[in-house]
Amino acid sequence: MGTVKAAIARKNLAADELQAIIDGAKAEIARLQSEIARVQKARDDLALPHLLKRVNDLVAQLQTFYDKINAVKAQIPPEEARIAGYLQEISILEKQNNDNRNRISNDNLKLTQTNNLIKDLETRLQEARNLQANLAASIVAAQAAINDNNTKIANIRATIDEINAKIRALQDTRDALSKSANSLEVDVQRARTDLSVAQAKDQTYLDQIREFQRLINAQQPRLVDDDLRKLRDLINNLNNSLPKIQNQINREYYYCYGAGKVETINTGSVVVYVVKG
Repeated sequence: MGTVKAAIARKNLAADELQAIIDGAKAEIARLQSEIARVQKARDDLALPHLLKRVNDLVAQLQTFYDKINAVKAQIPPEEARIAGYLQEISILEKQNNDNRNRISNDNLKLTQTNNLIKDLETRLQEARNLQANLAASIVAAQAAINDNNTKIANIRATIDEINAKIRALQDTRDALSKSANSLEVDVQRARTDLSVAQAKDQTYLDQIREFQRLINAQQPRLVDDDLRKLRDLINNLNNSLPKIQNQINREYYYCYGAGKVETINTGSVVVYVVKG
């Protein structure tokens, strides 16, 4: 009887310890699953797809500004080349004017000399008058060429002014686009920084989830419900055998060392031994 009771006590202690281990494992699994849910929510709160979409949208907008800036820049060199061509044409026309002015000076000098010659040489008057007419016509033609060149120069200068105004407008447009692009570059850099930080946090959360899952997997072998149930069944069987053992002990004790047959009668929860002889 003592051996059986000691075995029951040991089994109860083992069952209690096993139950404590199972309860601890279940509590730890519940805590780890709660941590996984918390970390997963933190990952979801990072909104990585939204940040990635924002970076891509900002980069696309920035590329549009770059394309506009390059288009504006491409328009400026041709206009500057036109100005250079007009300036070269002005230089040629001004040189022609200088040549005509020199010609006028020479013709005026010759005209003066011719007038003096007319006064001195009446006999050569007709020839001098013919020369006078030719020189006057040359002067008129040269003056007309000068006037025509001056008109062309004025038109060219007006065209240059228009081109310069257009260049200034293009430069203003380029500066405005560059300013917008610079601002957008700052937004893109900030968005990329936010994305990098979020990705780093996401990796940290993912590592935590993996560690929590590893701890859960380590706790799974401790959930030995079948072993506990078998141990409880063994304890119950041992407890059920105690009355039988007690009956055998009492029967041997009350048998009176072979004095006679002993009969046991159960009266409620009390066992009565009837000794005959």
